[in-house]
Amino acid sequence: MKTAKEFNEKYGNFLEEGHYGMAIDLPEIVDFLDHIFQDLVKINGFKYIQIKVKFGYARFYTKGISSDMCYMIEGKLNQMLKAYQEEQEQRNENNKV
Repeated sequence: MKTAKEFNEKYGNFLEEGHYGMAIDLPEIVDFLDHIFQDLVKINGFKYIQIKVKFGYARFYTKGISSDMCYMIEGKLNQMLKAYQEEQEQRNENNKV
């Protein structure tokens, strides 16, 4: 699974009605969350609302799991996002030379 669209299709039954769900289209993040969701969807009452980048930081909005779990997942998403951004900056620098 590589795209946000594929992710939302796979986990559509767990998407809170009226929300758009996953909006980060980075294959590494989609793959990471696909693995995490295989356990999260087993939690009674679990729903996801939005997974997006807001003001440069990943945000993970859900229902049915603890705020500590959300913060832990957001932390990992932000590490991955930062690594991606640094990689892009390095690529841009290398292309200037």
